[in-house]
Amino acid sequence: MVDMVDVIARAGVSKGACYYHFPSKHSLAAAIIDESNARIAAALGPIWESEAPALHLLIRATFRFLALVQADDTVRIGYHLRQSLRQNRDPGPRQFGDTEVVFSGALQQAVRDGHLNADTNLTQTAYTLFTALVGCQLLAEPFGDDPLIRFAEVWELSLIHI
Repeated sequence: MVDMVDVIARAGVSKGACYYHFPSKHSLAAAIIDESNARIAAALGPIWESEAPALHLLIRATFRFLALVQADDTVRIGYHLRQSLRQNRDPGPRQFGDTEVVFSGALQQAVRDGHLNADTNLTQTAYTLFTALVGCQLLAEPFGDDPLIRFAEVWELSLIHI
């Protein structure tokens, strides 16, 4: 287990400077998560503001997210910290509710746009797509996979069935 002394030594800052800004590992993790979330929002914001159909926006956003996690160390670390902290502190269905809400909203709009069948179970579809996104990202490294390719396969299968 890493403690603050290890973090301070690795960062090359004084103990006083570190504790002034981050009194605990939790506060340091929260700062990394906040920065990661800000970078994700900045990258995805222009996609969601587009006038394209909602289903296209959701597809673009998922690929942009996966590419960002691969390319930006802060985003990747913040994303993993977010998962870890939520699993340990906030178990259950609320764990990733914010992201699932984004998926559900985009899918609801896709039904209104006529790009999804009205009888599509949107909650189930949002949950399935979201868990596939997390799974593709989570398993990419240990399996030596490209999460973008894997998620393209998920979309291909999903679009056949939804």
